[in-house]
Amino acid sequence: MFGPGMRIKDAKQMFLGFWIKLLLEGESIPLYGDGSQLRDLMFVGDCVEALLLAGADQPGACKVYNLGSEAPVSLLQLAEKVIQIFANGSFYFKPFERSLKVIDIGDYYADIRRIRSELGWFPKTTLEQGLRRTLDFYMKHNEAYLRNLL
Repeated sequence: MFGPGMRIKDAKQMFLGFWIKLLLEGESIPLYGDGSQLRDLMFVGDCVEALLLAGADQPGACKVYNLGSEAPVSLLQLAEKVIQIFANGSFYFKPFERSLKVIDIGDYYADIRRIRSELGWFPKTTLEQGLRRTLDFYMKHNEAYLRNLL
């Protein structure tokens, strides 16, 4: 999940926030391996909508739903898209350090068919729209975020 206000101080909660911080500081984004790892990125507003919908659905009580986007994206594609929207920046490939390779999750993406069929939910914010809104927020508020490293 990503969006305005997410942590950008480091990659402890999500790498995308850290990538944004690096771009704001004029640094390059490191891509471990070849960048082919797939990730599932969902805009925060879509997540909130799904949670409210599931919470309001009585038959859905105590059900488990996967939330995510409709299509995973490779880290390489994501880096290229973020840099395109930011209109500046670069990335570089970095070999996995042994300590990072052992904890790499490989590909990670959700299957949203159940919530789509039972509650009619699907993410309405495209990856590009969500990235634009997120980057616009940080470009507007970058001094406060970089100063306080929120």
